[in-house]
Amino acid sequence: MTSVIPETSTTTSDPRAQSTDKPRQPGTCADWPGICTEAESGHFDHSNHGHQVVDKSGVQLLDVGFAALSNDSNPRPVIYIGSEDWAPDEFHAASAAVRQLMDTGDDMAERTMLRQGNGEAALARIDQKIKGERTRMIAMVAHQRRVRIELRPSRTPFTESDTEQTASAAFSLACDAVGIALAKSPDKAGMVRALRAMVDLYADEASA
Repeated sequence: MTSVIPETSTTTSDPRAQSTDKPRQPGTCADWPGICTEAESGHFDHSNHGHQVVDKSGVQLLDVGFAALSNDSNPRPVIYIGSEDWAPDEFHAASAAVRQLMDTGDDMAERTMLRQGNGEAALARIDQKIKGERTRMIAMVAHQRRVRIELRPSRTPFTESDTEQTASAAFSLACDAVGIALAKSPDKAGMVRALRAMVDLYADEASA
C-alpha cells in the first residue's frame, strides 16, 4: 500500500528537490502568500515542494508542487506533477485524470477482492473511500466560499470560524443532495416525510 510521506533528504541538483524532513508550510512571501514556502526574506525563487506519494519501500512514485524561479527562461508560476509542468489554469484537467486513474485502480482492487471471496473487506474499503470523498467535498465547498468572499471582500466580510465554514459547506452539500434525491425519487411524498422525521430528530437532540 502506498502512503503520502514527506520528501526525504536528497543531493540532486534538481531545483525542485528540497532537503527537508517534511513539507514546509506557506510562510510570509509577499509575492505568493499562502503558496510559497521559502522563508528567506527578499527571496526571488518561489517554491512549495515535498508533497509526494511513495511505494512500500519508500521510493517516490509521484510528487506535486509549485515553482516560480527567477532564473527560469519562462518565469511564470507552474504546478508540476513529477517532471511535467502545468500552468495553474491547466492543472485541474491533469489532476482530474490522475484521480480517474486511481479510481480505476480502486475499482479493480475491489472487484478482485470480491472475486477472492473477500467481499466484507472490499465493502469496508468502499465505505472508507466514501467517507474520504465526503470530507473532501465539504472542504472543497468551504474553499469555494472562501474564494468567492476574497473576490468580493467589501460585499461579504469573512468572519466564520473553521467549524462554521465546515458546517455551512456540509449544509450546502446536503441541500444539493436532497434536491437531487427528490428529483429522482418515484415517491417524493414518502421521501419528504422521511426528511421531516430526520429533521425532527435532530431538532429534539438540539433542544435536549
